[in-house]
Amino acid sequence: MLQKIATTIIFTIVIICLLSGCQNNNNQEVMQNNDDFKISKEDLLKQVEKEYRDCFGEQIDKVLIYKSYNNHIVLVEIKQKLAHSLFVLCDLKTGEKYELQTGLGYVDSCKFVNKNYIIFNMTGKSTECVYKSPPYQTHCKKIINSDGEFEFESINRQTFFPLKKSIGFGESLVNYDLTEFRVTLDGLQLGFVPDNDAYWDHLPTITTSYDDNKNFIIKINSTKISDIDNIKKLMKLNYCIKDIKIIEEEKSTKIVLTLNKRINYYTARDNGFAEFRFYEDDRIWLY
Repeated sequence: MLQKIATTIIFTIVIICLLSGCQNNNNQEVMQNNDDFKISKEDLLKQVEKEYRDCFGEQIDKVLIYKSYNNHIVLVEIKQKLAHSLFVLCDLKTGEKYELQTGLGYVDSCKFVNKNYIIFNMTGKSTECVYKSPPYQTHCKKIINSDGEFEFESINRQTFFPLKKSIGFGESLVNYDLTEFRVTLDGLQLGFVPDNDAYWDHLPTITTSYDDNKNFIIKINSTKISDIDNIKKLMKLNYCIKDIKIIEEEKSTKIVLTLNKRINYYTARDNGFAEFRFYEDDRIWLY
């Protein structure tokens, strides 16, 4: 019995020693990796803040690490007081810095595909005006330009939302009449005209939801239908849409869609009209 206890104690001590050695090796490895860095995170933030304050002055609020990838790739956010944030991608090992162009939009979140490819999820809000577009993605990818130099190219892509994900876009500054109702091969297009010839060339406030009966609901604020009979004539079905109901409320209109059971995702776009498309799977577009 005593021999078994002694053996167990010795085995436990050996394991602890091994684990301690691994931990020390890991710490040494991190220290060695940090020694390989051309610039530290602290110095990088000071450098970026000086560069942008020299350019934008008091408009800059603060500079911080937004996200890291593989320890040495750092995405720096430059927050502005009255405008959208700016972003710089930095490699701590080489000291390289690249400005990432996200336009005038506000960023909700982002993810790294790899160190040379980042996808920003945009809120749809903009510094430019009060109007909110449907949320979308900005894909930033490292390329070689015509001068043979590296830079990041930005392309906007639509976001694929799960049916249960509610979104909102548009701005109801005036009242509207729903005049166009087009069922496409894989979705729905809605066209609007402002009441009383009011000038406002944007969409009304539109929100989506998904109820307990598995209906996809499009709610349009400040919108009526002056010619409901004509709209009903246009209410055709397709592979994705199995039933359509229109509910007119006091200050809004609801379009209730019963979708094919295979449908799991949707997209929303502002093309001068509201366009919804439905999909079975989540198609992440990379380029």
